[in-house]
Amino acid sequence: MVAYPIFATIHQMAEVISLKEKIRIHYISIRSKIPQESRERWSQETCNLLIKTYLYRKISVVHSFIPFGPEINILPFLQFCLDQDTKVVTPKVQKRPILLHLTTPDLTHLAKNKFGIWETTSSEIYTGCYDLILVPGTVFDFQGYRVGYGGGYYDFFLAQHPEALKIGVGFPLQLVKELPHEVHDIPVDHLILGDQTIEVKR
Repeated sequence: MVAYPIFATIHQMAEVISLKEKIRIHYISIRSKIPQESRERWSQETCNLLIKTYLYRKISVVHSFIPFGPEINILPFLQFCLDQDTKVVTPKVQKRPILLHLTTPDLTHLAKNKFGIWETTSSEIYTGCYDLILVPGTVFDFQGYRVGYGGGYYDFFLAQHPEALKIGVGFPLQLVKELPHEVHDIPVDHLILGDQTIEVKR
């Protein structure tokens, strides 16, 4: 396995961006081929582990993406949070790399944006702190680094919230030993991938 350092020079950054794009395309393809039965089972197992984390941590405010397409389905966990009167906040894509964070009172009033991503129709902006942030990705590594969708939205957002527990969620097939990363990349604290809970190595 090749050890990837943190890239700093312009030439090195261009190389790692190109490498990330190849990795992104590869793992999006792998994820899209997961059988429906496995997809449903791993989604339920992920939600069960998230609920255990919620109960242990006594979470009051959760920030989460709304899954779309072949992403892992964490909607049952978000509904659980809403049923417990926990504040759920979801992102709305703005000008890159900005996300608008909206209080999400239910999972029924949603609409797709121009990228096909589900977003709440709520207009209530949330600017406070978070106990838990659920982070999407195309692939993760054991150090907590991830390859996302290339917009830089989550790295910008996560850097603003060091107080939050950051959990990367996905399927077991979305895990590798090590990924290339840049100086601005923010690793997550834990990974929950299907039935696996992984403590990241710093």
